[in-house]
Amino acid sequence: MSIEFINISKKYGKFWALKDINLKLQKGKINILIGTSGSGKTTLLKLINRLIDRDSGEILINNKKINDIDVIELRKSMGYVVQEIGLFPHYTVYENIAVVPKLLKWDEEKIKNRVCELLEMVNLDPERFMDKYPRELSGGQKQRIGVARGLASDPEIILMDEPFGAIDPINREELQNSFLEIQKKIKKTIVFVTHDIREALKLGDYITVMNKGIIEGTGKKEDIIKETKNSFIKDILGDFSYIKYLEFMNSDNKIEEIKRIENQNNVYEDKQIVYSDFSENYYFLTDREEKFVGYLKKEEFNKNMKNLKKDFIDESSNLLEALNKMIFNKETMIPVLNNKKLIGVLRFESIIE
Repeated sequence: MSIEFINISKKYGKFWALKDINLKLQKGKINILIGTSGSGKTTLLKLINRLIDRDSGEILINNKKINDIDVIELRKSMGYVVQEIGLFPHYTVYENIAVVPKLLKWDEEKIKNRVCELLEMVNLDPERFMDKYPRELSGGQKQRIGVARGLASDPEIILMDEPFGAIDPINREELQNSFLEIQKKIKKTIVFVTHDIREALKLGDYITVMNKGIIEGTGKKEDIIKETKNSFIKDILGDFSYIKYLEFMNSDNKIEEIKRIENQNNVYEDKQIVYSDFSENYYFLTDREEKFVGYLKKEEFNKNMKNLKKDFIDESSNLLEALNKMIFNKETMIPVLNNKKLIGVLRFESIIE
């Protein structure tokens, strides 16, 4: 579902919580709202399910005015996950997740199947956790249940207000990773409020930076990172923003192909096949099943074969990891593997580009 804000304003006394906001959130993507305290990001989020009402302007859900949708039906159609989690203490895990499906009058078997499916999705064993009460769960487990409950009715829109903000760093990282894996499967329209730029860069497809009720900038995270003129955005990003960004970018289309070298099959213990990069500065060795063995500079080949360098990155590795390994090896490239097989090289120049 698409969400669009047109000339939205909200005022508390003399304070403008939001002032003339125009914004279109992207369907099927993670849309991040980030800003300092009081910037208006949570206010904007709560307008979507009408927990609060705007003073002026229009909000469109799939091009339909939000006031033309029954408010109860509107809230039933959206998932909502908050930092405080808000699990009902006298309900079991099963009952907490089943709240909205029961309101929607799903039959019991459908509800049970959905609860089990969601618990597995957030990496919690249904048999072990369904009958537990919130007091028996850790903070991280409670937050996972909160995410599962937000997904229970299979909503097209999920609203998340700093959902991982109160979790310790290790569990937070794990939850973020799980959340990204879930979104790959469900591809929902997600509106995610955070004040943490690292979290925004890691999770967001699109980022909107807010400040004192206005939008300072919005777009793909690549575009936000490249913004150099807006001093507030630069402050939000902080120092070393490009380095931070590399942590959440994988090699994608930056991998350079390699070529097989003819007549080299017997060059190294009669076990390896040899490839080179297209500049022929490096030789790469694989076994007969084409699994990576190591690499050397061309001039070292056949001279010092025991000093093979064996560092590599996986195809799914991030660019910061690749850069770190290049620096460690004092090289300007790193081999890239997929399922232990050599598929190409990544160059320092590609990262800079």
